[in-house]
Amino acid sequence: MIDLALKDLRSHRMRTFLTILGIVIGITTIVSLGSISSGINSLVEGQLNIVSGKIVVTQHGAEPASGPPSGKVSEDVIDEIRQISGVEEVAGMRLEHWGDFMINGVEIDKRDSIGLGQVELEEGDWAEVGSYEVTMGYHAKEQYDLNLGDSVSVEGEDLRVVGHLEEVGGFMDFALITSWTTLNEIFGEEDYFTLVFVKPQDLSISKEISEKIKEEFPELSVETTESVSENAKESIQQIRLITLGIGFVATLVAMFGIVNTMVMSVHEKRRQIGIMKAVGATKRQIVMRFFEESIMMGLIGGFIGLFFGYLGTSALNVQIGMKMARVTPGLASFSLMFAMSITIIATIYPAMKALKVDPITAIRGN
Repeated sequence: MIDLALKDLRSHRMRTFLTILGIVIGITTIVSLGSISSGINSLVEGQLNIVSGKIVVTQHGAEPASGPPSGKVSEDVIDEIRQISGVEEVAGMRLEHWGDFMINGVEIDKRDSIGLGQVELEEGDWAEVGSYEVTMGYHAKEQYDLNLGDSVSVEGEDLRVVGHLEEVGGFMDFALITSWTTLNEIFGEEDYFTLVFVKPQDLSISKEISEKIKEEFPELSVETTESVSENAKESIQQIRLITLGIGFVATLVAMFGIVNTMVMSVHEKRRQIGIMKAVGATKRQIVMRFFEESIMMGLIGGFIGLFFGYLGTSALNVQIGMKMARVTPGLASFSLMFAMSITIIATIYPAMKALKVDPITAIRGN
């Protein structure tokens, strides 16, 4: 039966090609767009794991849920937040764009309070307070291929590489980390923080502290990591729904192509179907005759679409200079299952049509 299905596909090469092309376009679309949402989800989860249990403070309108934040929070404000009852520690960082990456000026001596205490060093050490040194994130190290002891020029100043971080799956992978005081000297302007982390003495009072900060500093945006996580997940879910919507429209075209192909196949094989019924072929054997043909097209189109989707993802990562989009095993499996599902669904009507063929009429050629 499989040999017959392959023979039929080869005998109508152009029709088979166009049908498979529709499947390829649909699966490529799903993989390419799905890889973006998977990559964003991985980055957000990695970042939230680092700062879990902290209260995140930024200038209003520069919330970190939409990506690396911007804005300015002054030292005076930080000092006042430290005086709030229930606050154990306050630590911050200043972010500056540098090419495709971010330079993070952090209070090195308080790095545990901003979650960096959970980040492992692959080799070397952390930059020292006030020194012109830098510790490189995983992807930043891969991009610039700088070894320990090498220097990187930032705004005309040379920073010596003293450490490399292990991959954490968050925005920290794309960062160069130096001392906050050093970054202020390099970029000038007044001393300020872009992102501030407030560590409560007890997690149970996180909400109370958040409300107190909002009340005293209305110009600030205050979020617990839990609320940031919820907002991020909602945004990612919306991206996924849009991805599925676009992919569904693309695959609808493929489904119509499959239905058309299989209906024509049934029409061309009326005599063959009639003979199969006359010699005692079961309904299952007749139906499988057409499902085998469509499943082959689904497998071929699915794997080719997955391949092109992977190429598109790789090209996107090269274009933006970072591994933002990711084709996860789950996404790859879903794409192949989706390709198989649409081919099976699209073949149901033609298969039922084949079962209704009258053997005597078909054999006579009427």
